[in-house]
Amino acid sequence: MELSPELRDYLIACVRSARPSTSREDALRLLGEVDVEDLWDVPPDPVDWEEIEAEARRQGCTVADILYDRAGRERD
Repeated sequence: MELSPELRDYLIACVRSARPSTSREDALRLLGEVDVEDLWDVPPDPVDWEEIEAEARRQGCTVADILYDRAGRERD
């Protein structure tokens, strides 16, 4: 299955928001993300998923949309 560039970017944003793990590394490699080692510099604080989910409900979008926005990427 081939992903559109937009879908690939969206999935990468979702995976990057996950806490560091082997599965995260594997997913980023499969998605073609480069230099996985550089992505370990994530904040040590846990993600407040309840707050993110509440924001998604307020905006009428998905959690992935919120994460994508917070990563500073522009949507189409």
